[in-house]
This record gives sequence, C-alpha cells and structure tokens, in this order.
Amino acid sequence: MKARATPRWPLAIVWLAAVLPIVMWAVHLTGSAAIAHDQCTHSSVTWVLHGLTVVTGLVCIGCGLIGWSVWRAARGEPASAPYQFLGVLVVAIAVTNLLLIVWEGSYTEFLTSCH
Repeated sequence: MKARATPRWPLAIVWLAAVLPIVMWAVHLTGSAAIAHDQCTHSSVTWVLHGLTVVTGLVCIGCGLIGWSVWRAARGEPASAPYQFLGVLVVAIAVTNLLLIVWEGSYTEFLTSCH
C-alpha cells in the first residue's frame, strides 16, 4: 500500500499558532484594563471592549483551527507523532486562552466600574 502524502503547515506558522493565543489573551487583558475606567464617561468604550473581545477571540479560534488541521493531517502516520502532539497542543492553548478572553469579556456586561 502506498503511503499517502500529508499536507502540512510550515512549522513556523504552527508555532506562531501556539504562541499567538497567549499574546491575544495578554492584549485583551491589558487593553481591557487600560480603557475600562473610561466606560463611565464614554458610552462607546463598551463597544470597544466588546470589539476587543471578538477580535482576540477570533484569532484564538483561527489558531485552534490551524492546530486541528495539523492534527488531522498527521493522524494515522507513526512518523508524524510530533506533529500530532503539536496540533493537540495548539488546540489546547487556543481553547484555554479563548475561554479566558470570553470570561474576561463577560465582565464588560456584568460588572460596572461606575460608582
């Protein structure tokens, strides 16, 4: 039986997909903290916070899809075990940071900084 070719993402892209969700979480955390105090005086800040949550969350979803793609392409090939691991690692990092971003983003609606 002939071995099938496995299309792979370039390794630099896969590692970028592993690191980028962590960066997006840090951007979301610091960006939200930096502008949250202006929420009382400017009503548009709420929409900026929502937009920040959506954009950083979508980047995490995209990175997770890259990880899923790497895992699926390497599945079933014993020589591709490192790619399988890396794909699962990227998905786990992306999902974890997506949950953190959504959790922090929910504070925009449920907690008010106006006292």
